[in-house]
Amino acid sequence: MLVSIGGGSSSYDALDTDNDDDGNATDVVVWESKYYDPVVYASRADTFVDCFPPGNYTFVFVDDEGDGVCCYHGEGRYVLSSMGVVIAMGGAMDAEEETIAFALPYVEPDPTDADGDGRDDRLGWLLPYDSSYATTEGVDCENFRFVVRTDRYGVETTWELFEGRDASSGTLVADGGPYGSEQTYVVDYCLASPMEYALYVYDWDGRGLCCESGEGFFSVKSGDIVIVDSDGRFGAVNITRFVLPADGSVSFDDFRSLSPTESTSSPSMAPSAPTIAPSSTTMPTSPPSTGSPEVTLPPEFGLLFTASPTISPTPRPTLAPARPDELDTVEDDKESTPFPTFSPPA
Repeated sequence: MLVSIGGGSSSYDALDTDNDDDGNATDVVVWESKYYDPVVYASRADTFVDCFPPGNYTFVFVDDEGDGVCCYHGEGRYVLSSMGVVIAMGGAMDAEEETIAFALPYVEPDPTDADGDGRDDRLGWLLPYDSSYATTEGVDCENFRFVVRTDRYGVETTWELFEGRDASSGTLVADGGPYGSEQTYVVDYCLASPMEYALYVYDWDGRGLCCESGEGFFSVKSGDIVIVDSDGRFGAVNITRFVLPADGSVSFDDFRSLSPTESTSSPSMAPSAPTIAPSSTTMPTSPPSTGSPEVTLPPEFGLLFTASPTISPTPRPTLAPARPDELDTVEDDKESTPFPTFSPPA
C-alpha cells in the first residue's frame, strides 16, 4: 500500500479490520503518520510505503480543522494506492475524518457513473472516451496510448487531453491523476480521426517528472507510430500538440482552428515545423519574449479538488519550501504495475 499526501495540518491511520479468533470485528492501528505542521509542510508532497498481509483495512485521513487539505488553504491532496492501482484520492473535506474501506489484494472495480456527470464516481476521472460511437459522417477512430512513469511524488502528476488546438478552445475528452509514486500507468483510448489534439501533462511542484525527484517520463503512441517520447524534463506543464491519424495523411494546416503562422514547437528548440511531427511546449519559467506564442493553461489546472466553485483556491508560493531531512519517507523499491486499460462498452 502506498499513500501520497500533499502537506497540511493532517495525519492518517491504517486500521486492520479483520475478525479475531472469535469471529468478532476488531480495529487495530497497524500504521499511522505523525502530525504534519501546516507551516513546515505547506505546499509539500511526500510518499509513504509499507507492506501488509492480505485482509480488510480502513484508511482514515484526519484534518483537525475539518476543512481538508484543499482548497481553502492551498491545493493539498492525498492518493491511496496498492501495487500501482489507485484505491482512492481526496483532499476536499467537510469533516475532520475521511475513511476508505478496502481489501488487499485490491481488485479494481469497473468505472461507474451513478450521478451521470460523465466521471468515474470513485476517482473523478472522465469515463473512457470512445469516438467509435460517433454519428458524424466521416469520423473514424484511431488508437491513442498514453504511458506515464511517475517520480517519487506521483501525487503531483496529472494530465488532460483536449480535442482541438488548446485548452481554451478545445474540448476535454480525457484526464487522469494524481497517481501513486514511482509507478507506470498505461491508458488506451480510441479517438476521433481526423482531428487535432493537445495533451497537457502537469507537475504540481513545477519540477517535471525528472530528475530531482526520480526518473519519470511519458510517451504517446498511435498504433506503432511514436507521437512523443518525453524524458520528463519540464516545469509546471508540458504541452504536446498532435494530429490523428499520425500517418502523415493529415496535418495541422488541414484544420482551420490552427493558424498556419503559429509555431507549435518549443521556442528554445526552434526546429522547422514538419508536416506531421507533434510539438512539445514546456511552460517557461520566465515571461516569454515578444512574439512568442502565448500558452494558455486550462482553468482545471488551478482548480483541482476545489470544494466550492465560489471560493478560489489559495495560490501556491512561487518557490516551494526545501524538503526537511527529517521526513519519514520510505524509499523502498516498488513494483511497476501497468494501469488497467479501459475497454469501450460493448
